[in-house]
Amino acid sequence: MQKNPYRIVGTVFSAIAAVEVVVVFCLLLSRNRTMLIVAAPFAIQCVIFGGIGAGFLISQHCKDARRERLIANGYYEMATVVGIEQNPYVRVNRSSPYHVICRIEREGVLHEYRSEGYAFHPGVKPGDVVPVYLDRQNDKNYYVDVDSVAPSIIRH
Repeated sequence: MQKNPYRIVGTVFSAIAAVEVVVVFCLLLSRNRTMLIVAAPFAIQCVIFGGIGAGFLISQHCKDARRERLIANGYYEMATVVGIEQNPYVRVNRSSPYHVICRIEREGVLHEYRSEGYAFHPGVKPGDVVPVYLDRQNDKNYYVDVDSVAPSIIRH
C-alpha cells in the first residue's frame, strides 16, 4: 500500500490547527487584553489551517468511501490495459504520476477508463486484464482496480 500524500497533507494541517487551538485557548485563559489581541491572528490561522486540513481529509475520505461503495455494491467488468501514461502536468518529487489506461468493448463501442495516479510504475503492462468496478446507475462512476492484479513490488 502506498502512502497517500493528500492524507499526509491533511493530517499535518489539522495538527497545526490543533496546536493553534491550544495556543489560543491558553492566551484566552490569561484574560489579559494584550493577550486577546495576540490570540486573534492565531485564531484566524487556526480556522485557515483547520479548513485546509479538513478539506484534504474529507475529500480523501469521500474518495475512499466511493471506491469501497463501488467494490461492495457495483459490478465489475474485465478491461484490457492498452497503455500506461504519465501526466506531465503534475510533478511530485520530480516525478509524474502514472495512470493505467484500459478499455472495455460493449456492443461495438469502446469505453476507456483511467486509473488513479500512482507514484511509481504499477507493474502492469499492455495486454493485461484488470477489473473495473462500475456504478449500476452511472457508468461515469468507476474504479480501476490495478492493485488487485499488479505484482508486489518492493522498492529499495
